Amino acid sequence: MVRHKTPAIVIGLMLGRTSVAVKSKANELGVSMRQDNQSPYRRRKK
Repeated sequence: MVRHKTPAIVIGLMLGRTSVAVKSKANELGVSMRQDNQSPYRRRKK
């Protein structure tokens, strides 16, 4: 799920855990939960 950049809160809901617990376990396993913040409509500055 992390490879598909699924947010921690969504993973938590699927697993019945909090987003903090998901992030903590990912950190324990050495997996980065960092999300790239992107504009939703790929807006470009003019």
